[in-house]
Amino acid sequence: MNAEQTRGFDKTFPGIKMFILTLTAQFMLPFYRNYLKMIGIGLVTKKCIKGLLSRDMSVGIVIGGASESFYAKPGMNRLVLNKRKGFVKVALEMVGVNKANNIKPDEVDMCIVPCYSFGETAIFDYFDPSPDPNDGWLTANARRLIAGIQGMLKNYGGFTIPVLWSRGMFNYDIGMLPYRRRVDVVFGEPIAIRRLNGLKSTDPVTSEEVEYYHKLYVDAVVKLFNDNKDKYKNKYEEDLIILE
Repeated sequence: MNAEQTRGFDKTFPGIKMFILTLTAQFMLPFYRNYLKMIGIGLVTKKCIKGLLSRDMSVGIVIGGASESFYAKPGMNRLVLNKRKGFVKVALEMVGVNKANNIKPDEVDMCIVPCYSFGETAIFDYFDPSPDPNDGWLTANARRLIAGIQGMLKNYGGFTIPVLWSRGMFNYDIGMLPYRRRVDVVFGEPIAIRRLNGLKSTDPVTSEEVEYYHKLYVDAVVKLFNDNKDKYKNKYEEDLIILE
């Protein structure tokens, strides 16, 4: 929704060039990696993030990653976020690094912006590998096999492959194209990132700083969801749940 400029990101946020970042494994697939580069998607590595931020660019990161894909089921609104704090540390490390805008000591040159997509989990149907007591022998073993493969891919490759299906190009019964369903992306207020307790940009980042801004971010995401759910959330969907 945000990688391509067709949805009006450049008009909503004029002057901000944003790159969506994804796992390194996705760039190992021939032709697909060329497609990713063409629409402005980069690697979600510390080196790439810092390189883009130092050139006055903005980055978009799906914090939950592969673990969150297990909860991408229609009706669910679940984020893997409680233990994901690396993005906060990188933001703190980049405070004061970019001199392109001649930022003064009392000004802000780094922000974290909460974002949420309503309806995103409804564009595909998803085979849930979690055990179900009502399953027969064949379905139960299929679930165990798929769960084992997905867990192995996540642990050793850093990614996973959910079992998805939706519509085809000329039919609406079966295929791999996303359903024609509305997705609403909302953005919250930017969270200004400053070094705490008198620390300078060259000082090592402390765990206290990371915890402080991570809590601000989690609270901001919950507020963003609650402020917009009456307008954008389907009545059959659950409220937001923060996991792991």
